[in-house]
Amino acid sequence: MKTSVNPELVDQLYGTWTFVSQSEADLGYYKAKAYLVVHFMPDPSQTLGCSKDDCSEFQNQLCQDGGSICVDTETTPVEWSDVAALYQFGFQVDSGAVIKSHIRQGTGDWLGPYNVILAEAPKSTSQEEEEGEETAEARRRLGVDDDPSTSLYVSRLVQTASSQFVKPPPQCNIVSDDHFDEYAGLAAIQNSIKTQTAYPLDLSQDPYANQFNTCNNGSLQPVLPRFTIKGPSSQEVKLKNNATMAAPPPPLDFSLRYPILSVPFQNNQLTKWWPTLQKRLTKPHLIQGPYCYDGALKAYTIDLNFAKQGQDPAWQFVKGCVD
Repeated sequence: MKTSVNPELVDQLYGTWTFVSQSEADLGYYKAKAYLVVHFMPDPSQTLGCSKDDCSEFQNQLCQDGGSICVDTETTPVEWSDVAALYQFGFQVDSGAVIKSHIRQGTGDWLGPYNVILAEAPKSTSQEEEEGEETAEARRRLGVDDDPSTSLYVSRLVQTASSQFVKPPPQCNIVSDDHFDEYAGLAAIQNSIKTQTAYPLDLSQDPYANQFNTCNNGSLQPVLPRFTIKGPSSQEVKLKNNATMAAPPPPLDFSLRYPILSVPFQNNQLTKWWPTLQKRLTKPHLIQGPYCYDGALKAYTIDLNFAKQGQDPAWQFVKGCVD
């Protein structure tokens, strides 16, 4: 059985979380709001979990068959994960002075399940040179190496037998059925796995930066939410449980980032709206783009960036559901 995850942290992660970001112009009727609702639950397959030396979950490797083999999750579906996640997300934009227009797009219901491994970030600074300066700087900002009793766990999506069954709900209007697979289905899962080790631990990098304002690097490939949790290490839990009186666990240090992608379809108004909304809604700058999608600069994102808790009232999240 896997032993490297602090069970108290995982227990705090389970349940429903709601993330909301919003922006409103000082002049004129321009508003934008994005939301992501996540429900984390135990994956029944976690009983098959195992640990194996020189098999790094952080680097998209995972032990299988009770620890007898180590597989590359970029190329191999796996039989277990730590948690299963369900997602609902969408956005609403409002525009106009005399005649007001409103657009609401979202998934309409839960998507998933998505299978996630909680991979402990290595503390050793000896890897900084091969990681790259950006990742090394992110490690320093997060204090990964400062306290041996604290661990940082990074989400690592994996493909399982259920991944092929992630389909759009009937009410989904954020993307066409023809493009859902690459947007949030199996193709998105596979692309997220392939790219997830390339981002800094502090979630500071835009996953679509190479496609911003240019098609020279090809079209963007959608990715799914990324998150980190930070708290006492599994070894620290063992030490605490051996004490005569155990203190309650500290609040979960939870960071998440997901730029909700808007790709035009059905000849809707958003293609024309985004540049104007981007100029008007600057407090904060939620709207980013244009990005290259399907060979043209026509995609935008509304960024849900909760890497800095309490930084701005425009970014809010709670454990639970909100209206």
